Amino acid sequence: AADRDRAEGAADKAAEKCTRTLHITGFPRREQVDRAALVAALRQFGEVNGARVGAANAVVRFTTPEEAKAALTALEQGVVSLRRSILSGEWAVSDLLTEEALCSASGKPLPP
Repeated sequence: AADRDRAEGAADKAAEKCTRTLHITGFPRREQVDRAALVAALRQFGEVNGARVGAANAVVRFTTPEEAKAALTALEQGVVSLRRSILSGEWAVSDLLTEEALCSASGKPLPP
């Protein structure tokens, strides 16, 4: 029973860990978005713990699940903008901020 409790605790921790990271889309088409601008747009919802920014999307990790949820709610309501573009978001697959995680979130294959 102790092993099962430990395994469930580890699973809970893993599930909790994946609730801090969002996949952000809706970037301006003609401009490159930099990390600082994206973090500034999301800072009002909580402390950004890390971000990986691509050409058309990003994965952004917040310090707490509550901050990530607040940002996601605002993104879903269409109230977060960056250079006149309304950003969208969804939960990321994991809390990793690697190039692989960014490609996976956007459904693109990894570059060779």
